[in-house]
Amino acid sequence: SDKVYVEYNHLRITNIMKQYYDKLCDLDIKPCVPDSDRKRLIDQLNDIRLYIDAAVAKVEYAATPQAGLELFNFAKTQLNKITCPTC
Repeated sequence: SDKVYVEYNHLRITNIMKQYYDKLCDLDIKPCVPDSDRKRLIDQLNDIRLYIDAAVAKVEYAATPQAGLELFNFAKTQLNKITCPTC
C-alpha cells in the first residue's frame, strides 16, 4: 500500500493584524490630504501590510516557510518601532 505524505503550512497573523489595526485606528484618518508626518506613517503602515501579505504568501502558497517567517519578523519589528511609545 502506497502512502502519500502532504504537509500544509499556515501562518497565523491575528496578533500582528490586531496591532496593525490598532495603529490605524490611532491615526484618526480624515477624508482629506494628510500632513507630511501622517502621510509618512501611512506609507510605513502600507509597507508593513505588504510584508505581512508577502509572508503569508511565502508560507502558505510558495511553501517556503523560512522565507515567510523572515518577512513576518521584519514586519513585526517595523510595526513595533511605530507602535512603541518609548522607542
